[in-house]
Amino acid sequence: MLLFQLLLVALLCPTVVSGQVGDTFSGPVVGVADGDTISVIRDGETVRIRFDGIDTPEADQAFGTRASAFTSSRVLNKRVTVTVRDVDRYGRLVSRVQVDSTDLSVALVTQGLAWHFTRYSDDPALARAERQARTARVGLWSQPAPVPPWEFRRGGPPTRTDTSATSTVHGNRRSKVFHRAGCRNYTCKNCTAIFTAPGEAIAAGFRPAGDCHRTVEPPAETR
Repeated sequence: MLLFQLLLVALLCPTVVSGQVGDTFSGPVVGVADGDTISVIRDGETVRIRFDGIDTPEADQAFGTRASAFTSSRVLNKRVTVTVRDVDRYGRLVSRVQVDSTDLSVALVTQGLAWHFTRYSDDPALARAERQARTARVGLWSQPAPVPPWEFRRGGPPTRTDTSATSTVHGNRRSKVFHRAGCRNYTCKNCTAIFTAPGEAIAAGFRPAGDCHRTVEPPAETR
C-alpha cells in the first residue's frame, strides 16, 4: 500500500517540473517563435522558454511582428541567462530571461511591445514600465484602442474598431472594455456604461472587446 502511494505521488508531482522551478541556467538561443517565446539549449537539449509576466501581440496583430523582431535582434544566437519561475500547461519554462544584464520582459514592455500580464504577475517593475510606455504612447500604445492579445485570441483577427459606426455599445466600468449590444460575452449587469457609438466609448477611455467587434486591418506602418 505504501509503495502504491509513493508511486501515485510521483505520477501526480513529476520531479522534472518541481526541479525546474527556481533553477537558473545559461545557454544559447537557437530559435524565436514570437515576441515572448524562445528556444534555448540546456544540457544539450532544446527547451522552450516563455517570458515571465508579459504577453506580446500575436503575429497577425499590430506590433506582433515588431515584438518578434525586437526579441530576435536581442537574443538570437546569443547566450542568455534563464531564471525559471513556473512551467506552463504546454511544458514551456516560464522564466525571466536576461541578455547583457537586460531583462527581456521589462525591455519589451518599456518599448511598448508587450502588455504586463497582470492576470499572472504583480511585478512592480513591469507595472512601472507599462505606465511609462502608456504615458509616452510608444509602440502599441500609439494606437487609439490596442486590443490585448488574450482578448484577441478569444475573438479572432483584427485590430481596429470602426469608430464612425453609430450602434449602441455597452461598456464594463471595471475592465474598461466595451461590447456591442447583445454580445453573448458581455456578462456585467451592475457595472454597465451605455454609449451611442464605439467612438464615444473610446473617447471615454474604453477599448473594444476583441470577440464581438467588426474590425479592419491596421495601416501597414503599424504592423
